[in-house]
Amino acid sequence: MKKSLLALAVAAALPAVAQAQSSVTLYGVADAGFTYGTDKRIKFANSGVNGIPRLGIRGSEPLGNTGMSAIFQLETGWNAGREGVTYLGNRGGFVGLSTKLGSVTFGSSVLAPSFWALNEVDPTASANYTLNVYGGPARLDNSINYTGTFGGLTVRLSHVSDNDALGDLVGSTAVPVAAGPVVGATDVSAIWKLGTLTLVGAYSQIGFLGQSGYTVGGSFDMKIAKLFASYVDSDVNVVTLSSLAQGKAMRVGVNIPVGALLATAEYRRVDPNAAGANVNTVLLAGQYSLSNRTTVNVYGSKPSNNKLTAGVGIRHNF
Repeated sequence: MKKSLLALAVAAALPAVAQAQSSVTLYGVADAGFTYGTDKRIKFANSGVNGIPRLGIRGSEPLGNTGMSAIFQLETGWNAGREGVTYLGNRGGFVGLSTKLGSVTFGSSVLAPSFWALNEVDPTASANYTLNVYGGPARLDNSINYTGTFGGLTVRLSHVSDNDALGDLVGSTAVPVAAGPVVGATDVSAIWKLGTLTLVGAYSQIGFLGQSGYTVGGSFDMKIAKLFASYVDSDVNVVTLSSLAQGKAMRVGVNIPVGALLATAEYRRVDPNAAGANVNTVLLAGQYSLSNRTTVNVYGSKPSNNKLTAGVGIRHNF
Protein backbone atom coordinates (compact mmCIF):
# COMPACT_ATOMS: atom_id res chain seq x y z
CA MET A 1 0.00 0.00 0.00
CA LYS A 2 2.83 2.38 0.92
CA LYS A 3 4.62 1.57 -2.35
CA SER A 4 1.44 2.30 -4.33
CA LEU A 5 0.98 5.63 -2.59
CA LEU A 6 4.63 6.50 -3.22
CA ALA A 7 4.30 5.60 -6.90
CA LEU A 8 1.19 7.76 -7.21
CA ALA A 9 2.96 10.67 -5.54
CA VAL A 10 5.94 10.36 -7.91
CA ALA A 11 3.66 10.10 -10.95
CA ALA A 12 1.73 13.19 -9.86
CA ALA A 13 4.94 15.13 -9.40
CA LEU A 14 6.40 14.28 -12.83
CA PRO A 15 4.25 16.74 -14.87
CA ALA A 16 5.10 19.52 -12.45
CA VAL A 17 8.82 18.75 -12.80
CA ALA A 18 8.57 18.69 -16.59
CA GLN A 19 6.67 21.96 -16.54
CA ALA A 20 9.28 23.56 -14.29
CA GLN A 21 11.98 22.68 -16.82
CA SER A 22 10.15 24.53 -19.60
CA SER A 23 10.09 28.31 -19.86
CA VAL A 24 7.51 30.44 -21.65
CA THR A 25 7.64 34.24 -21.50
CA LEU A 26 5.08 36.81 -22.61
CA TYR A 27 6.71 40.14 -23.51
CA GLY A 28 5.90 43.31 -25.37
CA VAL A 29 6.12 47.06 -25.87
CA ALA A 30 3.36 49.61 -25.28
CA ASP A 31 4.26 52.95 -26.88
CA ALA A 32 2.08 55.92 -27.82
CA GLY A 33 2.22 59.69 -28.08
CA PHE A 34 2.07 62.56 -30.53
CA THR A 35 4.24 63.65 -33.44
CA TYR A 36 4.62 66.91 -35.32
CA GLY A 37 5.30 66.34 -39.01
CA THR A 38 6.45 68.23 -42.08
CA ASP A 39 2.79 69.02 -42.81
CA LYS A 40 2.82 71.14 -39.62
CA ARG A 41 0.11 69.01 -38.03
CA ILE A 42 0.09 67.23 -34.67
CA LYS A 43 -0.98 63.60 -34.96
CA PHE A 44 -1.47 60.66 -32.61
CA ALA A 45 1.41 58.20 -33.06
CA ASN A 46 -0.48 54.93 -33.23
CA SER A 47 2.67 53.14 -34.39
CA GLY A 48 4.62 54.47 -31.40
CA VAL A 49 7.02 57.36 -30.83
CA ASN A 50 10.08 55.54 -29.51
CA GLY A 51 9.25 51.95 -30.49
CA ILE A 52 6.62 50.02 -32.44
CA PRO A 53 3.95 48.49 -30.12
CA ARG A 54 4.26 44.72 -30.12
CA LEU A 55 3.28 41.56 -28.29
CA GLY A 56 5.39 38.43 -28.29
CA ILE A 57 5.80 35.03 -26.75
CA ARG A 58 9.02 33.02 -26.54
CA GLY A 59 10.01 29.86 -24.78
CA SER A 60 12.49 27.03 -24.39
CA GLU A 61 12.51 23.42 -23.19
CA PRO A 62 15.64 21.44 -22.25
CA LEU A 63 15.83 18.19 -24.21
CA GLY A 64 16.89 15.72 -21.54
CA ASN A 65 20.63 15.57 -20.84
CA THR A 66 21.63 16.34 -24.43
CA GLY A 67 22.76 19.90 -23.71
CA MET A 68 20.20 21.09 -26.28
CA SER A 69 16.96 23.03 -25.86
CA ALA A 70 13.98 23.51 -28.15
CA ILE A 71 13.27 27.23 -28.62
CA PHE A 72 10.51 29.25 -30.25
CA GLN A 73 9.35 32.85 -30.64
CA LEU A 74 6.31 34.56 -32.15
CA GLU A 75 5.89 38.35 -32.35
CA THR A 76 2.95 40.47 -33.49
CA GLY A 77 2.65 44.24 -33.91
CA TRP A 78 -0.41 46.18 -32.79
CA ASN A 79 -1.90 49.62 -33.17
CA ALA A 80 -1.72 51.81 -30.05
CA GLY A 81 -4.47 54.17 -31.16
CA ARG A 82 -7.30 51.96 -32.38
CA GLU A 83 -8.14 48.48 -33.60
CA GLY A 84 -6.15 47.60 -36.67
CA VAL A 85 -6.13 44.67 -39.07
CA THR A 86 -3.05 42.53 -38.54
CA TYR A 87 -2.15 38.86 -38.44
CA LEU A 88 -0.53 36.74 -35.76
CA GLY A 89 3.23 36.67 -36.16
CA ASN A 90 3.46 39.58 -38.62
CA ARG A 91 6.74 40.59 -36.93
CA GLY A 92 8.23 37.13 -37.31
CA GLY A 93 8.36 33.77 -35.67
CA PHE A 94 10.56 30.71 -35.58
CA VAL A 95 11.26 27.32 -33.99
CA GLY A 96 14.66 25.74 -33.54
CA LEU A 97 17.36 24.26 -31.34
CA SER A 98 19.83 25.89 -28.98
CA THR A 99 23.20 24.31 -28.09
CA LYS A 100 26.48 25.40 -26.50
CA LEU A 101 27.75 26.18 -30.01
CA GLY A 102 24.81 28.46 -30.80
CA SER A 103 21.22 28.29 -31.96
CA VAL A 104 19.70 27.29 -35.30
CA THR A 105 16.14 28.37 -36.08
CA PHE A 106 13.71 28.03 -38.98
CA GLY A 107 11.04 30.58 -39.96
CA SER A 108 11.48 34.35 -39.77
CA SER A 109 14.64 35.87 -38.36
CA VAL A 110 12.36 38.33 -36.43
CA LEU A 111 15.26 40.77 -36.85
CA ALA A 112 17.97 40.33 -39.49
CA PRO A 113 21.71 40.21 -38.63
CA SER A 114 22.24 43.60 -40.32
CA PHE A 115 19.66 45.13 -37.98
CA TRP A 116 21.39 43.76 -34.88
CA ALA A 117 24.74 45.13 -36.04
CA LEU A 118 23.56 48.70 -36.63
CA ASN A 119 21.41 48.64 -33.48
CA GLU A 120 24.61 48.27 -31.42
CA VAL A 121 26.07 51.48 -32.85
CA ASP A 122 22.85 53.50 -33.09
CA PRO A 123 22.62 56.09 -30.28
CA THR A 124 18.81 55.88 -30.39
CA ALA A 125 18.86 52.05 -30.16
CA SER A 126 16.79 51.84 -33.37
CA ALA A 127 14.00 54.12 -32.16
CA ASN A 128 11.20 55.02 -34.58
CA TYR A 129 12.87 58.36 -35.31
CA THR A 130 16.22 56.83 -36.26
CA LEU A 131 17.61 56.41 -39.78
CA ASN A 132 16.51 52.91 -40.75
CA VAL A 133 19.25 51.93 -43.18
CA TYR A 134 20.76 48.64 -42.03
CA GLY A 135 22.64 47.64 -45.18
CA GLY A 136 19.97 44.95 -45.63
CA PRO A 137 16.36 44.11 -44.74
CA ALA A 138 14.93 44.48 -41.25
CA ARG A 139 13.97 40.79 -41.24
CA LEU A 140 14.04 37.76 -43.53
CA ASP A 141 11.05 35.43 -43.80
CA ASN A 142 11.29 31.76 -44.84
CA SER A 143 14.85 31.65 -43.59
CA ILE A 144 17.30 29.47 -41.69
CA ASN A 145 19.12 31.41 -38.98
CA TYR A 146 22.18 30.90 -36.80
CA THR A 147 23.35 32.83 -33.72
CA GLY A 148 26.50 31.99 -31.80
CA THR A 149 28.41 33.80 -29.04
CA PHE A 150 32.07 33.07 -28.42
CA GLY A 151 33.47 35.23 -25.62
CA GLY A 152 32.85 38.82 -26.65
CA LEU A 153 32.05 37.91 -30.28
CA THR A 154 28.48 37.31 -31.48
CA VAL A 155 27.94 36.00 -35.01
CA ARG A 156 24.56 35.92 -36.79
CA LEU A 157 23.62 34.44 -40.16
CA SER A 158 20.31 34.33 -42.03
CA HIS A 159 19.78 32.59 -45.37
CA VAL A 160 16.80 32.28 -47.71
CA SER A 161 16.83 29.42 -50.20
CA ASP A 162 16.49 29.93 -53.96
CA ASN A 163 12.93 30.54 -55.10
CA ASP A 164 11.53 31.09 -51.60
CA ALA A 165 9.32 34.18 -51.29
CA LEU A 166 10.92 36.73 -48.97
CA GLY A 167 7.52 37.93 -47.82
CA ASP A 168 8.00 40.71 -45.28
CA LEU A 169 11.41 41.60 -46.71
CA VAL A 170 11.66 45.09 -45.26
CA GLY A 171 9.19 45.15 -42.44
CA SER A 172 6.05 47.02 -43.47
CA THR A 173 7.21 47.52 -47.07
CA ALA A 174 6.15 44.78 -49.47
CA VAL A 175 8.43 43.50 -52.22
CA PRO A 176 7.20 44.72 -55.62
CA VAL A 177 5.50 42.07 -57.75
CA ALA A 178 7.89 42.98 -60.55
CA ALA A 179 10.72 41.63 -58.44
CA GLY A 180 9.75 38.15 -59.60
CA PRO A 181 11.00 34.92 -58.00
CA VAL A 182 13.65 35.10 -55.34
CA VAL A 183 17.10 33.78 -56.14
CA GLY A 184 18.40 33.46 -52.61
CA ALA A 185 19.22 35.96 -49.89
CA THR A 186 21.97 36.03 -47.27
CA ASP A 187 22.60 38.34 -44.32
CA VAL A 188 25.53 37.99 -41.89
CA SER A 189 26.87 40.13 -39.04
CA ALA A 190 29.50 40.13 -36.31
CA ILE A 191 29.43 42.12 -33.05
CA TRP A 192 32.66 42.19 -31.05
CA LYS A 193 32.60 43.63 -27.53
CA LEU A 194 35.96 44.47 -25.97
CA GLY A 195 35.15 46.00 -22.61
CA THR A 196 33.91 49.53 -23.26
CA LEU A 197 34.58 49.24 -27.02
CA THR A 198 32.11 47.63 -29.46
CA LEU A 199 32.89 46.96 -33.12
CA VAL A 200 30.35 45.72 -35.70
CA GLY A 201 30.31 44.59 -39.30
CA ALA A 202 27.51 43.22 -41.50
CA TYR A 203 26.90 42.22 -45.11
CA SER A 204 23.62 41.52 -46.90
CA GLN A 205 22.84 40.26 -50.41
CA ILE A 206 19.35 39.99 -51.89
CA GLY A 207 19.67 37.76 -54.92
CA PHE A 208 16.57 38.54 -56.99
CA LEU A 209 17.69 42.08 -57.79
CA GLY A 210 21.41 41.62 -57.27
CA GLN A 211 21.26 44.09 -54.39
CA SER A 212 23.76 44.18 -51.55
CA GLY A 213 24.83 46.35 -48.66
CA TYR A 214 27.28 46.47 -45.80
CA THR A 215 27.58 48.10 -42.39
CA VAL A 216 30.63 48.97 -40.27
CA GLY A 217 30.72 50.89 -37.03
CA GLY A 218 31.66 51.12 -33.40
CA SER A 219 30.85 52.61 -30.03
CA PHE A 220 32.97 53.61 -27.04
CA ASP A 221 31.57 53.98 -23.55
CA MET A 222 33.43 56.60 -21.47
CA LYS A 223 30.84 56.30 -18.65
CA ILE A 224 30.16 60.06 -18.66
CA ALA A 225 29.27 59.76 -22.35
CA LYS A 226 28.99 57.06 -25.01
CA LEU A 227 30.23 57.79 -28.53
CA PHE A 228 28.83 56.18 -31.71
CA ALA A 229 29.92 56.07 -35.35
CA SER A 230 28.71 53.98 -38.29
CA TYR A 231 28.76 53.82 -42.07
CA VAL A 232 26.30 52.02 -44.36
CA ASP A 233 26.59 51.52 -48.12
CA SER A 234 23.40 49.91 -49.37
CA ASP A 235 21.78 49.04 -52.69
CA VAL A 236 19.00 47.17 -50.88
CA ASN A 237 15.66 48.89 -51.40
CA VAL A 238 14.87 49.62 -47.77
CA VAL A 239 12.46 52.48 -47.06
CA THR A 240 13.84 54.94 -44.50
CA LEU A 241 12.31 57.69 -42.44
CA SER A 242 14.16 60.24 -44.60
CA SER A 243 12.54 58.75 -47.74
CA LEU A 244 15.93 57.76 -49.13
CA ALA A 245 15.60 54.14 -50.12
CA GLN A 246 19.21 53.48 -51.11
CA GLY A 247 22.53 55.17 -50.58
CA LYS A 248 25.50 55.77 -48.34
CA ALA A 249 24.80 56.83 -44.78
CA MET A 250 27.37 58.18 -42.31
CA ARG A 251 26.35 58.77 -38.69
CA VAL A 252 28.02 60.03 -35.54
CA GLY A 253 26.31 60.48 -32.21
CA VAL A 254 26.62 60.66 -28.45
CA ASN A 255 24.57 59.57 -25.43
CA ILE A 256 25.00 61.51 -22.19
CA PRO A 257 23.37 60.12 -19.01
CA VAL A 258 22.30 62.71 -16.45
CA GLY A 259 20.59 60.94 -13.58
CA ALA A 260 17.35 59.43 -14.94
CA LEU A 261 17.72 61.35 -18.22
CA LEU A 262 19.54 60.03 -21.28
CA ALA A 263 20.29 62.84 -23.73
CA THR A 264 21.10 61.98 -27.35
CA ALA A 265 22.60 64.06 -30.14
CA GLU A 266 23.25 62.73 -33.63
CA TYR A 267 24.43 63.96 -37.01
CA ARG A 268 23.65 62.01 -40.20
CA ARG A 269 24.73 62.44 -43.79
CA VAL A 270 23.04 60.41 -46.52
CA ASP A 271 24.28 60.34 -50.12
CA PRO A 272 21.53 58.76 -52.23
CA ASN A 273 22.57 56.40 -55.03
CA ALA A 274 19.78 57.76 -57.20
CA ALA A 275 19.76 61.34 -58.47
CA GLY A 276 19.25 63.78 -55.64
CA ALA A 277 20.98 66.07 -53.19
CA ASN A 278 22.88 64.90 -50.13
CA VAL A 279 20.83 65.13 -46.96
CA ASN A 280 22.30 66.26 -43.65
CA THR A 281 20.18 65.71 -40.55
CA VAL A 282 20.58 66.79 -36.93
CA LEU A 283 18.68 64.85 -34.24
CA LEU A 284 18.23 65.76 -30.58
CA ALA A 285 16.38 63.37 -28.27
CA GLY A 286 15.78 62.72 -24.59
CA GLN A 287 14.66 59.64 -22.68
CA TYR A 288 13.59 60.05 -19.05
CA SER A 289 13.23 56.85 -17.02
CA LEU A 290 10.24 56.76 -14.68
CA SER A 291 11.20 53.18 -13.77
CA ASN A 292 13.33 50.35 -15.14
CA ARG A 293 10.67 49.66 -17.78
CA THR A 294 8.86 52.96 -18.34
CA THR A 295 10.28 56.00 -20.12
CA VAL A 296 9.07 59.36 -21.42
CA ASN A 297 10.60 60.12 -24.82
CA VAL A 298 10.95 63.34 -26.80
CA TYR A 299 12.82 64.11 -30.01
CA GLY A 300 13.33 66.72 -32.71
CA SER A 301 14.86 66.03 -36.13
CA LYS A 302 15.76 68.54 -38.86
CA PRO A 303 16.94 67.31 -42.29
CA SER A 304 18.52 69.78 -44.69
CA ASN A 305 15.92 69.02 -47.37
CA ASN A 306 12.77 69.25 -45.27
CA LYS A 307 11.07 70.81 -42.26
CA LEU A 308 11.40 69.95 -38.58
CA THR A 309 9.73 66.81 -37.21
CA ALA A 310 9.23 66.16 -33.52
CA GLY A 311 7.48 63.85 -31.13
CA VAL A 312 6.72 63.10 -27.50
CA GLY A 313 5.41 59.90 -25.99
CA ILE A 314 5.59 57.26 -23.28
CA ARG A 315 6.93 53.72 -23.59
CA HIS A 316 6.49 50.73 -21.30
CA ASN A 317 8.33 47.43 -21.77
CA PHE A 318 6.77 44.33 -20.26
